[in-house]
Amino acid sequence: MFRLFWLRCAGFAFDELAALALPADDADFDRHMDRSRTVVAELLTRPPAAEALLLSNPDSLDRITALAQTTGEPVNSRARQRLRLGWNYLQRFHAKNDTCSFFGPLAWGRVDRDANAALTLTVAEPGAPPLRRRRVVFEQWVVDGLAEALRDDLSTSVPARLHSGCDLDGDTVRVPDGRQIPVNAEAMALLRLAQDGRLDPVTLAAADPSVSAAVSRFLVPDLSLPLGSPDAVEVLTDAVAARAPLGRTGPALAAAHQLVSLREKFERSEGAAVRRGLLGEMSDALTACGVVVTRPKGTMYASRLPVYEDCEQNLTVSMGGAFADRLRDRLLPVLRLYRVLAQCAAARLHARYAEVFDQLDVAGPVDFLTVLRALRRPEQPLWEPVVAELRAQLHDAWAALASGISSADLELTSAGIDRIAASLRESTPEQHRFTDVLGVGVVSPDLLLAEPDLATIDAGQARIVVGEVHPGVLTALQPVVMPFLGDDEIGQPLGEIDALLAPGRILLAPTSRTYHRSQINWPVVPNLWEIMLPGSVGRVPSARRIPAGRGRVVREDGLLRFLDPRTGRDEDLITVLSSDLHQILFALASDVLGGALPHRVKWQRIELKRRSWRFDAATIPEPGKPAESLTDFRSLASWAEANGLPRHCFFKAAGEPKPMYLDWRNPLAVDAFARMAKRSGSVLITEMSPGPDELWLRDGAGRRYCAELRTSFVL
Repeated sequence: MFRLFWLRCAGFAFDELAALALPADDADFDRHMDRSRTVVAELLTRPPAAEALLLSNPDSLDRITALAQTTGEPVNSRARQRLRLGWNYLQRFHAKNDTCSFFGPLAWGRVDRDANAALTLTVAEPGAPPLRRRRVVFEQWVVDGLAEALRDDLSTSVPARLHSGCDLDGDTVRVPDGRQIPVNAEAMALLRLAQDGRLDPVTLAAADPSVSAAVSRFLVPDLSLPLGSPDAVEVLTDAVAARAPLGRTGPALAAAHQLVSLREKFERSEGAAVRRGLLGEMSDALTACGVVVTRPKGTMYASRLPVYEDCEQNLTVSMGGAFADRLRDRLLPVLRLYRVLAQCAAARLHARYAEVFDQLDVAGPVDFLTVLRALRRPEQPLWEPVVAELRAQLHDAWAALASGISSADLELTSAGIDRIAASLRESTPEQHRFTDVLGVGVVSPDLLLAEPDLATIDAGQARIVVGEVHPGVLTALQPVVMPFLGDDEIGQPLGEIDALLAPGRILLAPTSRTYHRSQINWPVVPNLWEIMLPGSVGRVPSARRIPAGRGRVVREDGLLRFLDPRTGRDEDLITVLSSDLHQILFALASDVLGGALPHRVKWQRIELKRRSWRFDAATIPEPGKPAESLTDFRSLASWAEANGLPRHCFFKAAGEPKPMYLDWRNPLAVDAFARMAKRSGSVLITEMSPGPDELWLRDGAGRRYCAELRTSFVL
């Protein structure tokens, strides 16, 4: 078990949702629902919640603020929409974990081998507010837009480098489409300077115009874009200041300096009104230098605001050594299934890569970009059939284990674990050749402790519930939380990661187009190398960046490997293209633990899978208006009771990216369920576990919070 982990929790107390539950006798339904409008508005317009809502969607804050003014009036379509919107945010802020803004503050945890208590919570900074630190970061589209504007503003001042899709071969330039273009000696000399990062604008301008024109088509401005750093814009402005002629300024540089100041003010400020004003100033500054500030609606990870915010609680968490050992010993037999799955997925994916490679029919090493273009098939990614094959294998193995079990619980045994592992291995005989693929032995489960308080956990009776599992990645050092680790704290864990990547692993660098703040990338350590595609944003120093155009793909002992002829470094192709493997592993993460079964799956005192129910929309009563009609509400509540559903659960409608909290005594929650279920065609309902009485994390007032421990294991 990795010695660092982090606690993440909902930003607001779960108990506060109780005010929206209908009294047991259904008394005075209309008065209760009218009061619910007031409760929703009050909960969401409190200063901390209003700030969180502002960062989620400023328009929503305005609509919720207007909701309180409708108390006592008949419900019209506008009030109905606002009430539904309010419930959507309330269930996110109070019943779910997320790392965004106020509704997902984190607290760092460490394994203390000498501590006796299972978990100890300590105030990190006495006298500090509950949110000890905030980190406000510009969205990547802001950094990209500013960089483009700065390039235009300083086009004659920014040094150039060789396009990452090109390579120099003798007296020719290899370009991404596979052609080799001859150039003369003077042009080649300039290109070699650019390849080494030493071609300055003055030298290029002094060349013969025809040579300069011939060279320029292979060059790009050397203005790197930082990814995910709170100081990304500062890095850009510093780079420009170091390269621009003395006294040279322009609208983009002026806007960048203004944005740096506004970000710092935003990080220190409080109150939705003040922060909204600062957001407006940021948008104005971007617009002034030509950066488009409208963002596509309905796109995951594409914020319409220039910044996002992550927050750290004024807490630190310590996990005792004995408790950590119990967690490790209990979990390892199950987590090893993920290692077997990763090896099988890598083997099957490699087989598909090899089929495509063979169709190229090219003797000797093949240009990496040629291979990459052949492997990237937008009509059907090569990893999709692998998911279907392995999912069928896992479903069959679990169905055999569940055969004849009529109870709600399936007790997994060591023999059952062995049968699942054997089924995977037997179906993929080549899996043993892929043990060295990066990430195969890394598994990161989110763990929930289902007990009412810390004392019960310390007594050694804690029931453990496995939440999401992230195979192949190390969430303990996810980039989103790294800024909250001090320089004196980060050295040892980064050293452990560096040792894990020894003697050096090669991955594709991310692109700013695909980057989002929730990505789980390996931390930057000396043993990490990156391949730079056109549009890539390198995180490692330039000496450890390999231009994609320089790469070759070779077959050694039947396995495809990436080769950098200049440095002699090589890497297996599955590791290089690790996002394909991650797509498979993430898609199958729940299937490994019996996700297709309705049973509650248990292993010792660990709940691997919550009990679940799947319904076709045709079997659910017509939605009606359960938040306005007692009859409609009772119809759905009676249906839930007849189907044995627990009062507190989560549901996920087909086609929706995230589950929603559902309380069958809360008409607003029932209304959301009914509408989404009918619209989607089918719905999956999962029991809430830990339940409301098993939420151990409490504040000073005794209010309970949904929380989980994000951990990582290296097998």
